[in-house]
Amino acid sequence: MPKKPPKEHICVLSNKQLPQAEMVRFVCDDQSRVVPDIACKLPGEGVWLQACKDVVRQAVAEGVFEKHFGQCVVSPTLEKDVGAHLTKQALGSFSLARKMGKLVSGFTKVQQCLASQPVACLIQASDVAQGSKEKLRFNGSSVPVFDICNSMELAKVTKASRQMFMALLDSEDTQRLLPSVLKAQRYNLGGC
Repeated sequence: MPKKPPKEHICVLSNKQLPQAEMVRFVCDDQSRVVPDIACKLPGEGVWLQACKDVVRQAVAEGVFEKHFGQCVVSPTLEKDVGAHLTKQALGSFSLARKMGKLVSGFTKVQQCLASQPVACLIQASDVAQGSKEKLRFNGSSVPVFDICNSMELAKVTKASRQMFMALLDSEDTQRLLPSVLKAQRYNLGGC
């Protein structure tokens, strides 16, 4: 069966048509608050923006949500809230991968995986010593790196006291999880 093309939406700020994996949907909830709909499941008409801090900041400044929804309340922390929601979704993807047996943790195990099998994403705690990061990245691979969470946040995924290094093994299942992980990384690091 042929693969379906990815869903696309138009960013209301830039009018660019982009894949859904690069966008964030916003809705006005029943209390007239603008909220990010990260899972794209909340009811109501939504507004789509490119998943980029600068775009969300500009949309707030230009009153895009008020123009679209009418009377609504836009949180002054909306830009930060989107990043937190995307990070939570990425951590949920890692937890799901762990349950599927597709997540390896610990420096030595991750290093072995990088040398011996396909890895979809390297996960490093943001508070890891730079020298340790360099050792894992040295193998010359072009594996994407997720490094926006600290070791305590990553530990929640593996139920460890601290977690510095993990690898998301490459598979058909993990390829479906990867877009949300990369979206969180891009958004939180300010990339578009």
